[in-house]
Amino acid sequence: MDHRNDCRRLFSCRKPHFDFDQIENSQKHQKSGGVIMIALVLAIALVAQEPVLVESFTDGHKTLSWVSYFAQQDTSLTPDDSMVVFQDPTTPEGDGWIGIVYQAGGSPSGLAYAEDYVFSDSLTLEAWIFTMVDTVSGGPYNGLAFFIDPVVGGYYSLITDFDTDSLIRLAYHDPSSFMPTIIHRWTAGNGDFTLPSTSSWHKLKVAYSGDHQVWVYFDDILLPGCPITDNTGGTTVGYIGVYTFVMHGAAETRVDGIKAWTHLVGIDEGANRGINPSKPHVAYLGNGLLSVKGLQDGIHKLELYDISGRKMLNREFFGKETNLRVNLGSGIYFVRLDGFKEKVVIVR
Repeated sequence: MDHRNDCRRLFSCRKPHFDFDQIENSQKHQKSGGVIMIALVLAIALVAQEPVLVESFTDGHKTLSWVSYFAQQDTSLTPDDSMVVFQDPTTPEGDGWIGIVYQAGGSPSGLAYAEDYVFSDSLTLEAWIFTMVDTVSGGPYNGLAFFIDPVVGGYYSLITDFDTDSLIRLAYHDPSSFMPTIIHRWTAGNGDFTLPSTSSWHKLKVAYSGDHQVWVYFDDILLPGCPITDNTGGTTVGYIGVYTFVMHGAAETRVDGIKAWTHLVGIDEGANRGINPSKPHVAYLGNGLLSVKGLQDGIHKLELYDISGRKMLNREFFGKETNLRVNLGSGIYFVRLDGFKEKVVIVR
């Protein structure tokens, strides 16, 4: 079931950090339409490179607001899986402070999420994770979670399982059971990555596109087979977080240097993607015109939503391309077009 619209209405969203007033003011001083467009593109590009969330636990303090996922799901539980700041001289960022998420208090796993920002359809998430290596007795899962939905339930996880399995796993956890549906496994035994010899810090990164393609990196090396197609139908609206799990006993995941973007970062969206070369392109031209190109001949349906999930536009048209007249304020909008999804920035 697709709960995207329900989630957008119920989540307490924060707007991305685009300074539209500054862009509008700069436009008023431009005389040439071409100069205006160049200034707009440069301004958006510069802002877009900055992550919308950063957590480094500098000086022993949390920048973000961290919440226990399972405490939200079951009030009878008293799990201690919210983010705890801890002093650690081995921290990869060198400031001596990290965060820890525990599995404790009867919770099914340890999962804490940052409630500061709701991501929708696409994101890039990276962090340093202290991966536990135990090839004898079996160690915990350590990793990240994203598109965490505390309203309906469900989330994606990217974990290291460095016990006898020696694997990295991408999965979606169904809200009805929290059991993982495996999207892909990478194993050290198959040569997909080099298994660390001891427990140590390593960088995990996941990039998820609006058309359900996923790129996974371990220590900044793209894992084989990426992009992976996500066919789970999971909800791609929600928060980012940190995850740990062990079958019996207590577990923890140590984390540092968390960064998250609303778009693909460090991914070649052209030649390296190799998917859907006929994907349509939607762009705002200015003066109230929305450009749609790259379609096959036929009847097409376009829906446009604001960041809170309200439907702002519903149009049908015929042909390979068109310009649609829209009356919308500045902001980020999400477009659904013949099964494709796009994000459009409008500046008035």
